Amino acid sequence: MYMMAQKERADSNVSERGKQMKKEKNPNIDSKQSMRDIFRKNQYELDDRFVIRDGKRYKCAVICPGGGYSLVCSFAEGALLAGELNKQGISAFIVYYRVRKKAGFPKPQNDLAKAIREIHARKDFYCLDMDGSER
Repeated sequence: MYMMAQKERADSNVSERGKQMKKEKNPNIDSKQSMRDIFRKNQYELDDRFVIRDGKRYKCAVICPGGGYSLVCSFAEGALLAGELNKQGISAFIVYYRVRKKAGFPKPQNDLAKAIREIHARKDFYCLDMDGSER
């Protein structure tokens, strides 16, 4: 009986927190970006908006936002993370890979490999420190 009461209380707390979270809007999530993600063409794309472009060389990160191979959720996992990396002095790239019917193995993995090749080939253009020797 005591354990059932505890479980009911815990379930009630979780339920109340869920309702509260639905009411709260995350100020960091860009609703316009979520619409762009939903209606984006289902093809490879490399987003370089988060490359630091001040003439200095920076390390970089490649971000592959999740979405269960049905959607690339850059609004929740791409742009937010890229912005935080920029604050730490790291350039960031977001990879939009093929999803849904076009996501058969190894197509999304090939898109990531293509992004890495493209970034490496343009490392001087993007002012990237690919071997960690600078800074």
